[in-house]
Amino acid sequence: MAKPRVVDPETNAILTGEESPRLQVGGLIEIAPVPMPQRLIMGEGIETVASVWPALKGVGRDLSRTAFWSSVDLGNMAGRAIATVPHPTLRMADDRAQRVAGPERASVS
Repeated sequence: MAKPRVVDPETNAILTGEESPRLQVGGLIEIAPVPMPQRLIMGEGIETVASVWPALKGVGRDLSRTAFWSSVDLGNMAGRAIATVPHPTLRMADDRAQRVAGPERASVS
């Protein structure tokens, strides 16, 4: 499966996920759009979500009413973190602990 191309609407430049933080806020990518879906499979990354389709199809699931979406960013699935916490093993270049989203999330509205 080829990776989709994300194009900046203002400059027409092709972006990677790392280059498009402003496009990630509140965003989603419909990997398998379905009108009036009865079921939604959603995950953080395109590849993660796309890997579910052949697994379900392989066991005989009818996916005609199942939509597959990528949230583009974990914050779009779980909400923005209220606070960050030090990661137990990841380190910054200056050897400080990398800070990551904590377990508490702000309400999504």
